Amino acid sequence: MGHEVVQVLYWHRTNLIILFAGGLLWAAATLAHQRRVRGECRHCGRHPATGPGPSRRTLLRWGRWAVLVACVAPLPYEITRVAWFLGHPLGISDDFLRMMQDTPGMLSVGLGCAIASAVGGVLTHGLVSRWGEVYPRWIRFRAGRPVPPALAVVPASIVAVVLVPAGLMMVWDPDLGDGWALRAPSILWLLWSAGLAAATYAYHLRRRGACRACGNGGWPKPAEGTRGGAPVTAAG
Repeated sequence: MGHEVVQVLYWHRTNLIILFAGGLLWAAATLAHQRRVRGECRHCGRHPATGPGPSRRTLLRWGRWAVLVACVAPLPYEITRVAWFLGHPLGISDDFLRMMQDTPGMLSVGLGCAIASAVGGVLTHGLVSRWGEVYPRWIRFRAGRPVPPALAVVPASIVAVVLVPAGLMMVWDPDLGDGWALRAPSILWLLWSAGLAAATYAYHLRRRGACRACGNGGWPKPAEGTRGGAPVTAAG
C-alpha cells in the first residue's frame, strides 16, 4: 500500500499540492487584510453600511446553474470508467484495457471512483433542494429539523479545493499516448470544482444568519408556502 502511494504522489505532484495549499493560506491572509482595510467584519465580510446582498431567490437561481455545471463536468470521467469496467475500451487502446484487466483491482478502483462521483452529484443537488435545508421525513430521528449549514458547506468546500490540484495535474501532464480518456475527463475536474465552489458559496449565503461577531445580516424567515424565499407553485 505504501509503495502504491509513493507511485501516485510523485514529487512534482506533491510539490503542486504544497504550492496550492500555500496559495490558499496566502489568499486567506489577503482576504483578512482587505476586510480590515475596508472596515468590514473580519468574520463574515459584511459592512455596516451595506444591505443583506442578493435575495434568496437570486442566490437559489445562481446555485442551480452552478450545480448543473458541477454535475455535468464529471460525467465523461464516470462514463469512461464504467465502460472500462464492463470491457469497452472507450477512449483508450485495446492494449491498455487489457493491461488494466490483468492488473488486480485496477478497474474496480476506477468503478468505485465513478460511483463516488455520481453519489457526490446527487448530494450536490442538496445545495439547491429543500432536503438540503430541512431533514426529509425518511430520516425519522431528525425529520423536519433544519440541516446545519456546516454539514453541507464543509465537505463540499473540501472536495472543491481538492479537485483543483487533481485537475491541474492532468493539465500539466497531457500525455494522451494511450487514449484521450486517461486524462482529458479529469481536466474537467476544474469546472467541477468551480461549479461546486459557486454552488456551495450560494448555499452558504442563503443559509447564514446574523453574524455572531458583528451582529449584521440575517434573513427574515421565509413565509409559509415558500421554498428558499421563492413562492411554491401548484406544480410543487
